[in-house]
Amino acid sequence: TQKRAAAKEAAERSSAKKSQFLAVMSHELRTPLNAIVGFAELLGSPQAEALGEDSRAEHLRTILDSSRHLQSLISDILDASRIEKGTMTLAEQETDAAELVEVAVKMCRDAAERTDATVIARIVDGVELRCDITRIKQVLINLITNALKFSPAGGYVNVGFERLKSDGLAIYVRDSGVGIARTDLERIFEPYVQADEGTARRFGGAGLGLAIARRIAMLHGGNVTIESEPGVGTTARLVLPSERVIWPEPETAPTSRAA
Repeated sequence: TQKRAAAKEAAERSSAKKSQFLAVMSHELRTPLNAIVGFAELLGSPQAEALGEDSRAEHLRTILDSSRHLQSLISDILDASRIEKGTMTLAEQETDAAELVEVAVKMCRDAAERTDATVIARIVDGVELRCDITRIKQVLINLITNALKFSPAGGYVNVGFERLKSDGLAIYVRDSGVGIARTDLERIFEPYVQADEGTARRFGGAGLGLAIARRIAMLHGGNVTIESEPGVGTTARLVLPSERVIWPEPETAPTSRAA
């Protein structure tokens, strides 16, 4: 009887999370769709003739940005589905860890400009990784954009390497933003969950990014961890095991690069 009650409670929690996710997702999808439809209709209307080149270019940028945001949301939904079905697989290659981080940082440049924040990468040259380059880049972009999203204007996000005692690699992403309550630290890794729930949240997102990031890390034999203190900031770490890392000898001094 207790097992049945526990199973029923778990099913109800899962159903409530998915209902919440659908409510949030409908809001998140509608916002870029409205922008795409609205500005496309404007550019195709007789009023478009009165628009100057600057206004026309701005409207096209809005359509493109909204389309990319929509594409990102749909990719997250598909990845979440693959995770639930256990069909997500890795395409592994050898890569330079510093180059991989540098590309991820560059891909977050627009997000940094929107939040008026700076990303500083202190990375060690010569560290080799065996991983799914696209998937690890996806994890890093998720962690960096999360840090930017919750950072104060004019703030800094620091990205760097930590050599673990096991000779594994932790790539950390540290911000000085709003932080996360202790009670939410593990909950935020659950699919369809965000620390800040409701469609009127200050910060957007589908609540899938961290769940997907941790699953990708676990497929590599690693993990994604979060340490945070409200009002002080958050440190996220992508941890990869030693069998996926070749360290240079002797260790190279880290270099700093700003995005």
